Amino acid sequence: MKPGRIRTIFCDGPAEVLAEIELTGLPQGDGRSLAVCRIGQLPGIDGLLSIMVEALADIALALFPNWYKGMPDLRDAHPLTVEEAVRSAALSRPGISDSWLRAAAALCLKERSPLPRRYSREIQAAQLSTAIGGDALCFLLAMEDPNPGSENLLGLTKAAEWFTRVTGSGVLLLFDDGLSDHPSLARLLYDAIHPARKTPPQKTSAPENEAKHTYQPVKGHPHPFSPGEQMLARRFSADGELSRLFRFNQTVETVRHHAFMVDLLWPEGRLVVEVDGYASHKSRFAFREDRRRDYELLISGYLVLRLTHEEIMEDPAMAVDKIRDLVDFRKGTLQAPLKQRKQR
Repeated sequence: MKPGRIRTIFCDGPAEVLAEIELTGLPQGDGRSLAVCRIGQLPGIDGLLSIMVEALADIALALFPNWYKGMPDLRDAHPLTVEEAVRSAALSRPGISDSWLRAAAALCLKERSPLPRRYSREIQAAQLSTAIGGDALCFLLAMEDPNPGSENLLGLTKAAEWFTRVTGSGVLLLFDDGLSDHPSLARLLYDAIHPARKTPPQKTSAPENEAKHTYQPVKGHPHPFSPGEQMLARRFSADGELSRLFRFNQTVETVRHHAFMVDLLWPEGRLVVEVDGYASHKSRFAFREDRRRDYELLISGYLVLRLTHEEIMEDPAMAVDKIRDLVDFRKGTLQAPLKQRKQR
């Protein structure tokens, strides 16, 4: 996906494609970042532009202070150190507004959305996209409305063109293949992608009118939009044993030559902990793919523990105890063959 380019993908169902991205992650080592915005009921162009910019701001707030490529990890740094480091990294890049950055960073330090009021939508979009990905950013807009109006689809086309022009980022548009011949999308049909159908499409009811977003990659850190992972990270930071063993968001290759992104991994103990949220696991496709992934991890020698966001947030101590129990169990199974060899 080249910077400043728009590509359209027509598929069986946007939710299934997003679930596949969640399961496998982005390809390793390509240096790209993916910001995802899910649209339920498609609004008019003004509402859509607001949703897109607000999605960038929410992602930027979740990632702060780790903006701009190549910055050191500043998650636990002092606020003054954070602000100085962010400005230093930013001002070495072209096109950065120092006044916007000062105002946006001040809002983030107060845990508020980095959308300073006195700046135009164009400036906000350009500065936010640079902060979270720059030229390597690709903005994926997944449109889940099964019956969008023709005028709103024309507005979506204009919104995508506006976004690439203002930010320089690439835009991926994800539609249900039932819209592949819609006349309002004529300007987006050139070089469109039509993946081979894997399963018969499932009819679903109209989604709620909401925008959901996420961001990749997050290798080595808890996902910024996963409350469960964030809670476990805080608990692990106070636990010397578990913090040494586990790594967040790692890629595991199976004996079937598939690569899966797992939430927490103890590599030496071959133990995987998955933090399941409703949004990415609510479809039949996601449920089925989760089971396939668990099977492949099992035959590859990995033990998998699944925890829900709800149980982690409601009783984090119990969630950590479950993980520790499996660590103790895994240590016992790994040490047993060694003891048997010594006895011989």
